[in-house]
Amino acid sequence: MVSLPAPRTWATNDEPTAQMLNIDLRDAYGVYWNVPRVRVYKATGQSLATSTRTVLTWDTEVFDSDGMWSSGNNSRLTVVTAGIYEITAHIEWEIVNNADNGHRYIAIMRSNSAGTTFGTANEMAFDHQIQKDSDASGSPQTNHLSILKECTAGQYFEVLADHTANTTVDTIEVTGSRTFFSMLWLGTV
Repeated sequence: MVSLPAPRTWATNDEPTAQMLNIDLRDAYGVYWNVPRVRVYKATGQSLATSTRTVLTWDTEVFDSDGMWSSGNNSRLTVVTAGIYEITAHIEWEIVNNADNGHRYIAIMRSNSAGTTFGTANEMAFDHQIQKDSDASGSPQTNHLSILKECTAGQYFEVLADHTANTTVDTIEVTGSRTFFSMLWLGTV
């Protein structure tokens, strides 16, 4: 957890020492050179049944500078250091070539006590995509969300997903770049 001290109040005749500069500048503001951040993905796709709202899980950490992800709570990114965060979810869906290709939905949920219900007070952002019928082009079918959010320590975020493709659809993963969930600390409140 990162904590920022109050800036020193200097008197007119104060002469800084190396120790004072290290404490007041390097140590206090080093967080800006190593900000809290996390990015996780699932090494293999996750299967989602038709019209079954599902909290996505993650099994691979790309980076986590502040202990925000744990394999013990693998659906969550938990705020350790309070502040403003950019929270991003990107889901790439398996290409489905049938006449009823349907809709794709994702939401970023905060401290998700509602479980698998869209439209609650816990919903921070929502994306809905209508997929082309009989998409034989191989075009990516994706949902992408990004939100700036003031966060307190202990809040956690999850991604809720659903589709109406009239068949089971998997999320797609290739080396951590196609389906991911991330948080980036931008500064204090």
